[in-house]
Amino acid sequence: MYEGGNRTLSIDSRSVRLLYPAACCWQIGGGCRFIFSQRPLSTRVELSTTDIASTLQNPATLTRDEYAVIRQHPYFTYSVLSTIGGIPMIADWATFHHEKLDGPGYPFHLDGKNLNTGSRILAVADVLTALAEDRPYRQGMQRDEVLSIIRAMGAKNTLDRKVIRILEENYEEIMTQTQGKQAEVPASYDQDFVGRRPPEIHCNVT
Repeated sequence: MYEGGNRTLSIDSRSVRLLYPAACCWQIGGGCRFIFSQRPLSTRVELSTTDIASTLQNPATLTRDEYAVIRQHPYFTYSVLSTIGGIPMIADWATFHHEKLDGPGYPFHLDGKNLNTGSRILAVADVLTALAEDRPYRQGMQRDEVLSIIRAMGAKNTLDRKVIRILEENYEEIMTQTQGKQAEVPASYDQDFVGRRPPEIHCNVT
């Protein structure tokens, strides 16, 4: 159970430990190249490919088709993680970060009845990073603007209001830790990924 100020959030210690790997995994579907094929494999026909990572780095306004590609990444994350035994919570939380309490999210259009505390925390975290981080198409927003947008989403029952209030009470600490982790990313990315072809995930269409 998390207690912050006069706010209480029910989450057990094991779930807290699993939140970090789930957050690290939520963009797996954006870093792979997916190839869709028809069965039987002896008569394999390549239908389409997606390279989501390059689309995410596009500084221009996305087209309708490009936005549709972006929206596929949580499903592809699920396609990868759900095949790994023993981590169903991580697979679900990493997949559900674009789901909304009122039901219009993606990829599965789940509502609040099907989104537990871990899913709700990562949904708020995803919006926070999307707003506060620098992106190819704009600079990151400042604290007041970020929280104003997130509060409005809570008022519309899109995001969990308890999670939002805890974010407000701990904003500076959260952002300090986030920025510290972000500072570690460029060197790691250059070492592990630059110049390498994205891994391919083959999906069979029956």
